[in-house]
Amino acid sequence: MSAVLYPPQVKKAIEKLEEQGFEAYIVGGCLRNILMGKEPHDWDMTTSALPEKTAEIFRSEGYSVIETGLKHGTVTVLIDGVPLEITTFRIDGEYTDSRHPDSVTFTRSLSEDLARRDFTVNAMAYSEKTGLIDLYGGKADLAKKLLRAVGDPERRFTEDALRILRAFRFSAEHGFKIEEETRKAIIKCRGGLADISRERIYSELYRALTGDFASVSAAELIDCGIMSFIFPFYDEYFAPRTDVLDLLPKRIAPRLACFIINFNPEEAEKALISLKMSNADKSAVKSILSAVDLLKNQPFGDVVSARRFIRLFGENGADAITLADLLGIDVERAKKAVNIALQTDFPKSIGDLAIGGSEVIALGASGRMTGEILSFLLEKATEDPTLNTPLGLTELTKKYISENKNEHNDH
Repeated sequence: MSAVLYPPQVKKAIEKLEEQGFEAYIVGGCLRNILMGKEPHDWDMTTSALPEKTAEIFRSEGYSVIETGLKHGTVTVLIDGVPLEITTFRIDGEYTDSRHPDSVTFTRSLSEDLARRDFTVNAMAYSEKTGLIDLYGGKADLAKKLLRAVGDPERRFTEDALRILRAFRFSAEHGFKIEEETRKAIIKCRGGLADISRERIYSELYRALTGDFASVSAAELIDCGIMSFIFPFYDEYFAPRTDVLDLLPKRIAPRLACFIINFNPEEAEKALISLKMSNADKSAVKSILSAVDLLKNQPFGDVVSARRFIRLFGENGADAITLADLLGIDVERAKKAVNIALQTDFPKSIGDLAIGGSEVIALGASGRMTGEILSFLLEKATEDPTLNTPLGLTELTKKYISENKNEHNDH
């Protein structure tokens, strides 16, 4: 393994710590990704230097230091624009909340630090000076695409139940198969997930569903009985769809919509609320589910209906067509009609109309009538986009006011 596999900023950080007599290594996910030929998302390092000493060394060199978590031994050092998260070798205390150690003890032993980590593929360390340090067979497990807990798997999952969901996330992102003893421990220890925050559960589910190998990972998650901890009301009759996940765009909205497509509308709503997801993502999932339902129960093949579909669902409509197609719903006519509709400009919303509310009021509409007229104009311009001109919409507005004035006066 060559030193050129990490950037000069990391090399500089290791050298600064070694110059002061301390050990320093890259570790964890960044090293795992390097060994897999993937670009690291961030840079994690571990060192024998105490966190205060690490901060002192880099501040004295003029680097920005953020005391990310001194209590747990972590400081973040910014070198030439690259953030490096540097954590002191440590031993974790008891985990009474199934998530965080009650205390940590700093140690001078790298082997003790590696022993506390979750999976063998994340429990390796490297520096140019020492080469690869692999005490638990992580490199061999990488080669076999095997996800194995470090040491006693039950202890690892009892310490931090979130590691259970991380196992499925790593499986989805990297195509790992969960080793059998590790899998058994996941099933035995899954009750600890009840203590994990909904935000953290959704964060891991998000990454699991958007991974390259989401189909297999999600199916395994269901087989291991994890669904009731993701959706508290879950029952086996919901039958999540996992088989086509990998064929959808790697975005949460279409993939989560696929995952819960067999939930009834009430339970789908409960699922989305329970996940603590953003309002934008929640709205997109609901839109896709509604569009798939329309494609299934009210199939269309004409251009005007296609324009209405685009107007109603926007970009989510394209995801819905893809999903419906994968689910075996006949969408060929709808797909062709949508493609034709997109070749001509037409108003997608009231804001796209050639006249607005002020112009409609100036033509004699009451305030109450204005909204009705704008909706009417949008529908007419959807049917015939050539009407979406100031002149065309003005004429339609005058006609609408003339035909409906008496009705509104009666109110």
